Amino acid sequence: MTEHKPVSSANFRRVVLASFVGTTIEWYDFFMYGSTAALVFNDLFFPSENEFVSQMAAYGSFAIGFFDRPIGQGNRMIMARVSLA
Repeated sequence: MTEHKPVSSANFRRVVLASFVGTTIEWYDFFMYGSTAALVFNDLFFPSENEFVSQMAAYGSFAIGFFDRPIGQGNRMIMARVSLA
């Protein structure tokens, strides 16, 4: 069985701060992309006579990015193993 060394409070605070900053940046990125998808992408990238179809296509691009995150992370880990072989 592996013995665990106690974590110093300075290292713990550093990890918590880094996690908080990373999560905040990721949340802000998706918030801005979602706002842009709602306000800009429907007219710019998905012009259509039906406003609802344009809006749903813009939200669909946002959804693809959101649901692809876990898949992309797994792919990155697989590619790292392949490159080490």
